[in-house]
Amino acid sequence: MVIYLYYFLLGVYGLLLAVSLVYHLTRKAPGGDASVDWAMGILYSGGLGVFFLVALLLRKSPQAGLVVLFLPLLFIAIPKLKRLQTRLYNRIPAFPDAPPLLLVIENKLNTRVHVRLKSWFATSTIGNFIVYDTLDFYVAPLGSSTFQLDNLQTRILAYKAAYAEVVIFEQKTEHSEEHNHIYHVDIQPSTRFYKVQPEAFRSGTYQIIVE
Repeated sequence: MVIYLYYFLLGVYGLLLAVSLVYHLTRKAPGGDASVDWAMGILYSGGLGVFFLVALLLRKSPQAGLVVLFLPLLFIAIPKLKRLQTRLYNRIPAFPDAPPLLLVIENKLNTRVHVRLKSWFATSTIGNFIVYDTLDFYVAPLGSSTFQLDNLQTRILAYKAAYAEVVIFEQKTEHSEEHNHIYHVDIQPSTRFYKVQPEAFRSGTYQIIVE
């Protein structure tokens, strides 16, 4: 059984490496942001190639080779298991749920605004946080809008997140003559942002005033 699994994984890895090699040799490297994915693809393929060669050298000891072949699968599985753990943590209420949050955004500016609400989670490293969820809202100039969040979104903000961050972007309007389309673009960087503690989202309504 071990030897069959060893050669099966060896064949799968060999096929993946062959496909990656053909792909990167027959295409021109892209520019811009896509070049990062291109470089990461080469890096991952190189790493997989190292595991493949080491496992191949251990073919006289299939048990050891199988351990080597399982290591890339372990590297793939750990982040997915962490994300699954976080999803379960968010969906299982540890406290009585707060009422679904009604978000009220009042824009007192003469420009359209983009309000981004980020949920920051603590990591295993003390003092380190990562963005878990991002909600985006748009309000017309001198307008006021309300947005009803669902139970899960409210739970994340009110109980699960270490804190939330409100980031406000003014937007400018641009016109694409090629596609005859008007679109809105965030003015970077944002000069309006602040932290909000979870308790602020437990009353059922939270108001953001942009001025």
